[in-house]
Amino acid sequence: MITSLQSERIMTKSGPSGGRLVRLSDDKEPEKIGFIQCVGTRNKEHNYCSTVCCMHATKEAILAKENLPEIEIKIFTLDMRAYGKGFEELYQKAKNVYRIDYVRSRPSFIEEDPETKDLIVTYVSENGKLVKENFQVIVLSMEFIAPKTTKRDSQIYEIELNEHGFIETTDFKPLNTSRDGIFVCGSFSEPKDIPDSITEGSGTSALASALLADQKGSLIEKKRYPAQMEIDYENPRIGVILCHCGNEISKVVKMAELVKFIRTISDVVVVENEFYACSPQIEKKIEYMITQYNMNRLVVAACSPRTHAPLFKEILRDIGINHNMVGVVNLREQCSWVHYSSPYKATQKAMSLIQMAVAKIKKAKPLLENYAGINPRALIIGGGIAEMVVALNLAEQGHPVTLIEKGHDLGGHLKKIVFTLSGDDPQKLLFNLREKIISNTNIEVLVNSEVTDVKGYVGNFQSKVVIKKPGEKEDIRKIIHGVTIIATMPILSDSI
Repeated sequence: MITSLQSERIMTKSGPSGGRLVRLSDDKEPEKIGFIQCVGTRNKEHNYCSTVCCMHATKEAILAKENLPEIEIKIFTLDMRAYGKGFEELYQKAKNVYRIDYVRSRPSFIEEDPETKDLIVTYVSENGKLVKENFQVIVLSMEFIAPKTTKRDSQIYEIELNEHGFIETTDFKPLNTSRDGIFVCGSFSEPKDIPDSITEGSGTSALASALLADQKGSLIEKKRYPAQMEIDYENPRIGVILCHCGNEISKVVKMAELVKFIRTISDVVVVENEFYACSPQIEKKIEYMITQYNMNRLVVAACSPRTHAPLFKEILRDIGINHNMVGVVNLREQCSWVHYSSPYKATQKAMSLIQMAVAKIKKAKPLLENYAGINPRALIIGGGIAEMVVALNLAEQGHPVTLIEKGHDLGGHLKKIVFTLSGDDPQKLLFNLREKIISNTNIEVLVNSEVTDVKGYVGNFQSKVVIKKPGEKEDIRKIIHGVTIIATMPILSDSI
């Protein structure tokens, strides 16, 4: 019997079994696993739902299926909470594609078979029958509780806690504590998943930035890079780093075959395997490849270039090589994730992607950098509560803001909401937001307006805005801005 965190660790490549799903007592692969939800929560002591456990168990069950395709998995649950973005689709995929069985029941008794060491679970099936079933492994989805240090910290910082021991917040200000200037994000206020925690982290950063607006830029130090090394860029000598991404890539793509293929590509002088290519030690590895093999170009086969290409460009600059001499190939999203059921095809595609990246980097030339100024104005499209809050925060940070609303006034869907379950007043919130926006000199509000054209580049855009005036000719404005924020709701058909 293990916890959900232990299950996660066991199936991790760096875990105690090297990513193999085994029963730790005898190192044997289980034939049947059971997940039991709501362990230690939704009871007298912790009478709340921890929100993330259903999807955590679903993810772990899918990983187990990918690890051992023939394994049988049952998840015992009171009800399913799959309310996040894409969560319902994952739940349906777990049931219909991976054939994971969700049983709406709460097991009442677990005992161990003294001979096989299997766990015998007693539960009532959905048709009312008493069932005893053997499992080799039982995973307990444990509750999320507030850290033990929260009470001590709340006394030090003089902030209030709620009845469950988490930091107290309100519906309308979910990032604010009871004390001005102290903000909270993630699971300190209540159990949360990773996407919500990341979003709240960005929100608390924005709130803190508004308080520090008058000190913005006062501690900035310009980073100094070493002089670029004397390198013969005319004769390509390419190094390739293959990232396993834990086991996100290597569990599908055949890395040994990939290495063998890459070594046949002309001008590739070294191929290195890395468990995590984004680890802090990777810079030393690249330096070693440069000195040992006289490498002057680099291809990294890992995850999304959108997130990780800047990292490797920065590493090259720190070493003294032009940042344009690196290419990043996406083997995770474009191979192992989309072709998880076809390892052979995923491997063949990985070979093609790397071959193309090598051919491209051969032609790369050192680039000089030019710096362009960034326009500080923000253009926000939409006048709902999200856009209004963003406009106020940016204005409080000292940025000029133009707020565009298609309708005749601000508020969006908030105008239709008159009460909340907690007893707060949405209309009072709307009135206060409008008043703050109108009185803020950094905010320009354009109602009955639409953006009809945008051109430019990151940091310097020019947008054409058409302002409709009843009984008058349309007014056309050109707005120069550095960033655009779009948070409008999709328009649904009347038939939906």
